[in-house]
Formats: sequence, structure tokens, C-alpha cells
Amino acid sequence: MIVLRYLFTAWAFLLFIAFILVGIVVYFFLSIFKRQHAQRGYMAYNRFWMRSWAFLCGVRLKVVPNPLIDPNRQYIFAPNHTSLGDVVMGPAAFGGACTALGKIELKKIPLMGYLFAKSCILVDRNDPESRRKSIEQMRQIGKDNISVVVFPEGTRNASGFPPLLDFHSGAFRIAIDLQIPLVPSAIIGARNLMPNEKPPLYPCQITCMYANPIDTAGLTHDDLPWLSNKTYNAILQLLAEHDPLYAPQKEQILAQYHKKNDKPPIK
Repeated sequence: MIVLRYLFTAWAFLLFIAFILVGIVVYFFLSIFKRQHAQRGYMAYNRFWMRSWAFLCGVRLKVVPNPLIDPNRQYIFAPNHTSLGDVVMGPAAFGGACTALGKIELKKIPLMGYLFAKSCILVDRNDPESRRKSIEQMRQIGKDNISVVVFPEGTRNASGFPPLLDFHSGAFRIAIDLQIPLVPSAIIGARNLMPNEKPPLYPCQITCMYANPIDTAGLTHDDLPWLSNKTYNAILQLLAEHDPLYAPQKEQILAQYHKKNDKPPIK
């Protein structure tokens, strides 16, 4: 059985590489168009890539829609981050006109670095000028209603306990600076794709759910703690209710990890 599992993993890996190579060609031709048109093309290919790869590898992707999310409006999507499986779920969950904010180090990944550099907004978090330029890029793409995905944990929470790591402020600063709604999101089951963060891979179901958008109109940087805590609690609620890892101990999880300071700011 273990031999078959590793043969399956080899098949999945080679298939993924094939999609990367095709993607490099597709991205190259798309890059001749204006950014807003190219970005939609990048995301269309990414959706095709990830959905096709998932289907051929026995990975089921399920997106639970929220009727309060307007597909024609720009948002900051703030999901939890548990494993590399989030990369598979991302294009399906945050499809349409969307990009992601990532670390500049992603450019160094062989082959994939080219795709990240074209389709994502990459930022050096230690460079104020790089951060300023990333904000300006997001402001520009906002004119075309292109949303941005930012993982507020900043890194993968491989262990699952606590359910969420402490949040960095970046996603919330961006939402406030741009005065656009922020959508807390929960990706559930992604760690089951590669439970030990190394081969072999396992067929599984990955689900994405959205909390209600949080309006940031009128908020300032003084409201960062409130916005961060409200987002944290919204994602925690989704995980506690729907993730099989936490649902059996829902009340305990909520009591232990709920952030207290989530009262609306007084204006």
C-alpha cells in the first residue's frame, strides 16, 4: 500500500510540474496585455490548473459561497494558512479577478518563481519602500475591482494548535489604507493533503468558507487591534464549527482562543 501511495505522489508531482511548464508559456503570452487583463488571464489559468490537478489527483475542492460578497467589488480576503494545500485551494476559492500578496522570497522558487512574480504582488516586509509600492499596486488594481488575498498569520500553522497563529498587521493595514472591506475566510482540510508536510500525498476534500465582509470605511490605524481581533474571531468561529479537527471540542476552542477586544470602534 505504501508503494502505491508513493507512486500516486510521483504522479501528482509530475502532473503539477507539467501544469507549471504550460503555465510559463501561457503567462508569457498573457504578459503582453495590460495588467488588469493579464491578471484575469493568470487567474483563469490558475483555476483551470488547480481544479484539473485536484480532479486528476482525487482532491475535492468545495467552496461555500456567501451571498453578501459582491463579485464585482474589491476585497481583502484573509484566510487561515495551514499547509501547501492552501495553494491548491486558493485559485478555486478566491477566483475571478484576484491576486495574492506574498513574500519577495517566492521569486526564488525554481519555475514557480516566474509565475508568482507575474500573478502576485510580492513585497519585502523589511523594506518600507517595497511596502509602499505594494500598497500603490493594490490601489491601482482596485480600479479594476481586483481583490487581494493576504494570509494574516504570515506563515503556515502546520500543527493546528492553536487553531490560528497570532496575526501580523499587514492585511489590516492594507484594508484600512485602501478603505475596502475585509473578508475573513477559513480553509478547512488542506493539511490532509500532506499531513506531515512531506510526501506522500493523500486524496482529500478541501473546503473554503467565508464570514461576512467587515466594512473598513472610516477606520484608522488606531482601529487595527479591533479589526485584527474581529477577523481572528470570525475565522476561529468557522473553524470551530466546521473543521473536524476542532468541531468535537467547539465550546472549549472558542472559550480558550476567542479574542476579547472585538467591540466596534467608537467614532
